[in-house]
Amino acid sequence: MIHVGILKGIAILLIVAFHICGQIYHSEPKWFRLLSYQGVPVFFLLSGIGLTYSVLSKNFGDKKINHWGKWYLKRSIRILPLYWLILFITFSLYFIDLNIIRIAVSQQSEKALLDFVVHFFLINIYFEETYFSINVAWWFLATIVHFYLLFPFIFSVYKHKINRIPSVVLVIVFYYLNKNYHFINNQIALSFMYFFLGIILSFINTTKFYNYIKKYSLVLVLSLFFLSIFFLCSLRGNISNYFPKYTYELFSLSFTSFLYVSSHLLVYIQPLRKVNYFLESIGSYSYALFLVHWGFIYPIINYFDTTQVGIMVYLVFVLSLSKLLTIIDKKTTSLLMIKTKLSV
Repeated sequence: MIHVGILKGIAILLIVAFHICGQIYHSEPKWFRLLSYQGVPVFFLLSGIGLTYSVLSKNFGDKKINHWGKWYLKRSIRILPLYWLILFITFSLYFIDLNIIRIAVSQQSEKALLDFVVHFFLINIYFEETYFSINVAWWFLATIVHFYLLFPFIFSVYKHKINRIPSVVLVIVFYYLNKNYHFINNQIALSFMYFFLGIILSFINTTKFYNYIKKYSLVLVLSLFFLSIFFLCSLRGNISNYFPKYTYELFSLSFTSFLYVSSHLLVYIQPLRKVNYFLESIGSYSYALFLVHWGFIYPIINYFDTTQVGIMVYLVFVLSLSKLLTIIDKKTTSLLMIKTKLSV
């Protein structure tokens, strides 16, 4: 699915832009922050789509529990080794020289070690003080891993048609109950909605769905684009008074949908094939880029006094490092898959 690679590339570039502008240019326009942050829900959406598609294509949803055990092991091999490696390197660089890498961690060694342990086991999202610690972007990984743990249960329930409408209602109620409870609860609940939406999309007849998008792609893209602009403007104007509680959610859903449909449309635009190749290439090492990009923003860009040169040097560095780490990770993953007798 070429459009998935393109969408991954778009999403990770949005996230990198969000963190660069947020950490360097504190007075950047609110509209840009809102737009660039939507790379996050796109990744939750893609995770739901990818997991469901992989299970449906192999048709092992009704088989014995040991198949889910192998499924968990396979996902763990693909996610954890690279994360643990970068976590260890991040901590090592931090204690060698505080200026080498940006890290949000306690100056007290005992608490720093506890921070490391909490992140090692990906339970940092359970505690407010560790939610954004070490690396402010890593809350996403801890959250998505928890969704992975829940996925077999969600899939087993949703695959039965009789459960689908009640499941959707429960997810919406879950979000509503958490919306005003706490920022962290709200963020996780909204992320789960996008993950669940990805599962729903994967159960739709693939051929008919893609043909529909292809046929009406231009109309859908333009409609979703203007709808996104409307909700974006309403977040800053008086229009939001008519639906103040859900303006952001409506904007996020419309803009994420715009990106999703646009990725399908880009595949068929021949003059943009080089752009598509670039985005797909970025998407192929988006996981490594996600893990490393935040830590190097301050030391590299600030060295050049936040000039355009500094930003370019930073981008070249993190993109090159991410590509190298992805190559290493793929070889490591292949070896581990062979050792555990799993298919790559």
